[in-house]
Amino acid sequence: MLNQLKDVHEEVRATIKGLAEVLADANPDTQALSRIRMKLTRATGKWRTFVQCTVLPELTQVTPDQARLLAEMRSEAAEFAITKSTHISRWSTRVTEGDIAGYRRASADMRSALLARLDREAAILYPLLKDKAAGPRVLPQSGSPAHPA
Repeated sequence: MLNQLKDVHEEVRATIKGLAEVLADANPDTQALSRIRMKLTRATGKWRTFVQCTVLPELTQVTPDQARLLAEMRSEAAEFAITKSTHISRWSTRVTEGDIAGYRRASADMRSALLARLDREAAILYPLLKDKAAGPRVLPQSGSPAHPA
């Protein structure tokens, strides 16, 4: 599951990079811009679905501090979904074509926020998934060779 999450994260990062590359052109191709925006929307949807429906339901055996971090992450994801939806609604293709400079600024902010969310999520989930994959830890009992009495 950890490798799948890393793959999903990498897909989103690569698509963010692709959007930045399209926007680096002085006069971005509007069709290329529409395609990469749609690709990013699909990639972020896949990311959110994978985390919400696959990853988080598997993380049931966590410490109270880890549970708090997961709850914060869920809350941040919900808030970010609203921010993302507002951004997409605000920057329709027509509006974007009419104000490419404004869209560049708004897109840079949104891309930065997406990358920050990916980093935070990775910092929380990667260690938890790595621990889960390692299986339960068996502590040596007193008097065993690993833990002499």
